[in-house]
Amino acid sequence: MSQITQFSQNKLLAISETGWIGEDLEIDDFQYSESSDSSKQAAYTEMLLQAVEDLDMQCVIWWTVTDFDNLWLSQLAQDPIAKIWKDIGFYDENQASRKRCRIGMTGSVVNKGRR
Repeated sequence: MSQITQFSQNKLLAISETGWIGEDLEIDDFQYSESSDSSKQAAYTEMLLQAVEDLDMQCVIWWTVTDFDNLWLSQLAQDPIAKIWKDIGFYDENQASRKRCRIGMTGSVVNKGRR
């Protein structure tokens, strides 16, 4: 991620709409599958927050705090593209905290409040 500093010309940096799946993902329509779990999600989050701190970024926006299985099953009509984000919450569909969820909630880089 450090390559961004080559192009930013001392502008304020932030990361928006990121996330990592906390469960395995299979999208039959695209013949795509990805193996993941809460440990991989936590490792990504730790790496992300460390890079954000190292680069003095302003904030990180995690795409969704909680999984949206019910929304995906109903209003989103099981859309295969939306399935990519269905399980990226720090909490699963039953609001159970995933492993090491607290790094995203209490990390030192949540919002620095600068403009």
